[in-house]
Amino acid sequence: MNEEALIKEFREHFTAGEVDKAHRYENEQLMGPFKPLVVYIKGEAIGCVDLRKSPNTISGFVELAYIYIYRAQQGYGSVVLAKICDLADSYNLELELDAVPVSKFGKPIPIEILHGFYRKFGFQNSEVVGSNMMTRYPNA
Repeated sequence: MNEEALIKEFREHFTAGEVDKAHRYENEQLMGPFKPLVVYIKGEAIGCVDLRKSPNTISGFVELAYIYIYRAQQGYGSVVLAKICDLADSYNLELELDAVPVSKFGKPIPIEILHGFYRKFGFQNSEVVGSNMMTRYPNA
């Protein structure tokens, strides 16, 4: 139940309601499907996020399945991720993500930089060798 409340509050905070059709994936076997919602800051569309709780999975976590910021190096990724982390803390939920750079929309972020970005917000790399999965525990 807390998972749905977190997602609802995130959507309300960023006025996220419409799916970004350019970033929607339906047929991805390992990484999708994605239906990221456009997120807004001060009325400006700054990116898209697919934050979800998959049906038939254990309780206690929310998956950050997809995040894409339209203009890099503006601080918007940090703003969005900080809000997600604050909400996760307030609902005492873990966050999970698969930190894989997206190359479809231009030059991808190098994996080391991407992992470092998430670690700044308390995410920890999986102990499974070769995995890009990362977890953030409440109040990290």
